[in-house]
Amino acid sequence: MSHSQITHQQLIAYAAGEIRGADAERVRAHLERDADAALTVHRYRLARQTVLGDNGADPPTEVLERARSIFDPTVHRADRQSLAECVDGLIAQLIFDSRAQPATVGLRGQATSFQMTWRLAPETGMELDLQAELTDAPGGQRWQLVGQVTSRDPIGPLTVSLCHAGSSSAVHSVDADERGSFVLRVEPGPYDLHLYLPGGHTVVPDIRLS
Repeated sequence: MSHSQITHQQLIAYAAGEIRGADAERVRAHLERDADAALTVHRYRLARQTVLGDNGADPPTEVLERARSIFDPTVHRADRQSLAECVDGLIAQLIFDSRAQPATVGLRGQATSFQMTWRLAPETGMELDLQAELTDAPGGQRWQLVGQVTSRDPIGPLTVSLCHAGSSSAVHSVDADERGSFVLRVEPGPYDLHLYLPGGHTVVPDIRLS
């Protein structure tokens, strides 16, 4: 195959390690000349790595096929997977927790406020930022959670439900505004956050509010 004949399917096959030898060398040379092709390979590998997680097991075939279709520019936009389909069934990946940062000497103790960020769908740049603050309220202390879901693509209607850890029954549920922002107030405890888009659902697990 020549540089001009390298297809999207061959790029993804290369990214997945399915092309070897001389063909792989030709694709590698093409990537050095084509920044867009190199970006496609990079994004697919990032999505694959996220799906693999920490156990190193190969993801199900249908998940990899879905990833291939997400990156395929030959698919008409109307036929491509929606943002909801991209995140449906995924477990969010924690990428930042301010409580894990080194504490200033002499100031270590129970945090009364913190910030966390999760990656929801690498192929869309979808992330959740959450700021938590412990506040005084009638009847006892409550955690106030101020969150925002952001994405390169329009998010659309989004419902956010807070459930006790391991449960799917909502303790509190709110609709995010047009910017993907929401506010929740809840008693201390361990929780999971469920995000519902039309036709899609993802889970942000193990939010510990002590």
